[in-house]
Amino acid sequence: MHPNSAVNLPVQPLMEHSYMALAGSAAMIIVAVLLVVWTLVFYQSAARSPILTFSARRQENLCQLLKAYRQRLLSLEADRRYHSLDPYTRQIVLGKILVNLARQYYRTAGWANYRPQQLLATDWPQMASLISQLLHPGTTATSYPLSEVPSFHDTLYQIDMRLSAHQQSLTTRQDLVIKPPKRSRFWIIPVTLVVVSLLAASGLQTRNWFLEQQAVRADRAGNIAQAQTLRMHQTGSQLVADRWLVNYNLGTSYLKTGNLVEANTYLFRSSGHLPFLLDAKMTEPQAALAGCQVNYNLALAMIKANQEKEENYSLDEAAKLLVYCNEEALKARQSSWKATQRGSDNRKVADRLKRLSKDADLLIAQIKKQAGGDWVMPSPEWLEDFGL
Repeated sequence: MHPNSAVNLPVQPLMEHSYMALAGSAAMIIVAVLLVVWTLVFYQSAARSPILTFSARRQENLCQLLKAYRQRLLSLEADRRYHSLDPYTRQIVLGKILVNLARQYYRTAGWANYRPQQLLATDWPQMASLISQLLHPGTTATSYPLSEVPSFHDTLYQIDMRLSAHQQSLTTRQDLVIKPPKRSRFWIIPVTLVVVSLLAASGLQTRNWFLEQQAVRADRAGNIAQAQTLRMHQTGSQLVADRWLVNYNLGTSYLKTGNLVEANTYLFRSSGHLPFLLDAKMTEPQAALAGCQVNYNLALAMIKANQEKEENYSLDEAAKLLVYCNEEALKARQSSWKATQRGSDNRKVADRLKRLSKDADLLIAQIKKQAGGDWVMPSPEWLEDFGL
């Protein structure tokens, strides 16, 4: 086969690569759905379900803590220094003691990662209201009149009620369930943004996939102009998963129509966007085939442009693209795939790789003829890794 007929290579190297983009789009939708389900089922239900339960040992510790604070309050009531304070100061002192009690209570319960104010609001609302009134005595807009501030005995009553609940729980050997704090609704914003972003990216990715399929059908129908128009809008998009494939298809169509400048432009972009390395020892067979098709068409476009004096491309650069795709490179890869039991079971891929390697050797021979007798073939360093 004459190398200049290369160009019998299919427009789309492997359909699998295009379908991988569609699979990625579906994966984004699945992630978005799972995120919504997790948020509604687990996160939201957890906000309504009790999460704090106490073992017997922990309840005993809490009982001791409440008894200690009750005794401290009784000692405070008998303290003359406390009674010598003005009413406002006495209320503030009492409120601060209860704040410390709440902090130690929930730390002892093992939930120090929550703020006591959060837990009090849902688990012990009477104590939360009591603390608020004690710490804000007075007549300001955000405080309570002194006549409405609870008495010292109301404070003891709240502690006694909680102590009684723990003691009853210990007697009946049942866990005392404590309600969790109310969750902020702020989480709706980041979750919504992430879900919308995933759905938008998935939608754009799916749209790009359908456009590429339309372009492939147009190519096969011989309507190259329509295929080029469809692909033109996708080549620069950051949201196209297989940009290398779109650029390859577009560059190949330009190569077939003889527009060598555009062919080189888009095939060069495709080569730079390849998600795998041809000079890597363990490149998979299908990836090696796709990459070699890109390199082969790019080298062919460079040689043609050089021949027709449209662009002054280096023949060395063209040869460097082919040294990883010729028969010597294919043999090295096959030995590697065999050694690691990662050989291709797809005979179609193997046959196409073999044909492509022969075409690459023919194109290298043409480069040698065009470059003259002094031209030295580039040596691929990676072949040394195979012991060749």
